[in-house]
Amino acid sequence: MSGPPGAASGSSGYSRRTIPNITAVARREFLWRLRTRTFRITTVILVIAGIALASLPTIFALIDRESSGERIEVVVGDSEPSVDVVAALGQILNTQGGSPVPINGETSQRFNVVASNDVAAA
Repeated sequence: MSGPPGAASGSSGYSRRTIPNITAVARREFLWRLRTRTFRITTVILVIAGIALASLPTIFALIDRESSGERIEVVVGDSEPSVDVVAALGQILNTQGGSPVPINGETSQRFNVVASNDVAAA
C-alpha cells in the first residue's frame, strides 16, 4: 500500500482538503460582509452598547452616591447610656466587613442615623 508522499498511513485526503476549504469560505464571507456598510454600522452600535452595558454599574453608583442613605431615627429616651448611641449605631450600620466602605476617598453612608426625642414622630 503506497499513498501520496508525506501522507500519514491511514489518513484520508478528505480532512486535508476540507479544513483549507472551510477556512477559505469563512474568510471570503467575512471579507465580503466587512465591505458592507450595514455590517460596519451594526458592529459600531454593538461595541457602543457593550461599553454602555459594562459601564452601567459605575453610572448607577455615581447616581446613588448623591443620596444620603436611609434615614434611621433613634430614640434613647430618659436613659443615659455610657456611649453615644447615634454615633455607635451609625458606625455599625455603615461598615461592611468591619471597615467603612470608601468611595473616592470618603466613606459612603448607607444609613443616616439621627437622634429623635419623640417616639411617635420617629
